[in-house]
Amino acid sequence: MSKKDYTLDGEVIISAQTAKRNAREFKTSTRDEIMLYVIHGILHLLGFDDHSSSGIKKMRAKEKELMALI
Repeated sequence: MSKKDYTLDGEVIISAQTAKRNAREFKTSTRDEIMLYVIHGILHLLGFDDHSSSGIKKMRAKEKELMALI
């Protein structure tokens, strides 16, 4: 499938306050937390699902892969 064969339709809404709070809790930066949320939201738009243990595993692996690229 080429990049022109599909479109994404949706929105990713991020809570900066939640990102800041979770950054403190998970010992990461607010920037990294926000980037994780953006990636997570885009993965949902692409059809990833995190409502089963196998789905969670796939999504976390893809999040980790993409975060390493940033």
